[in-house]
Amino acid sequence: MACLFGLLVLVSPRLAFAVIWLLSDRVSIAFSHIWMAWFGLFVLPWTALAYTLAYDPDLGVSSQGWAFVGLAFFLDVYSYVRSAGERSQTYRFN
Repeated sequence: MACLFGLLVLVSPRLAFAVIWLLSDRVSIAFSHIWMAWFGLFVLPWTALAYTLAYDPDLGVSSQGWAFVGLAFFLDVYSYVRSAGERSQTYRFN
């Protein structure tokens, strides 16, 4: 089951986050407000997924969990920068 979820994450972090949200209560435990989860789903999917997986109800997020969330945030920012760079690239035909 873990391998299947890993493949789902690689295909789409938004879909994996939505599956976790629908099939468990981890998202409602990790996020105190519903709008934060929706924001994460649409704007920062890797970060929201990492935070949901790293959050422990008793302890919060550990330092290793924050490193995991930081890496996910970097992936989100990188994906936005990369897509903006590809959109602004112009092709010249001589």
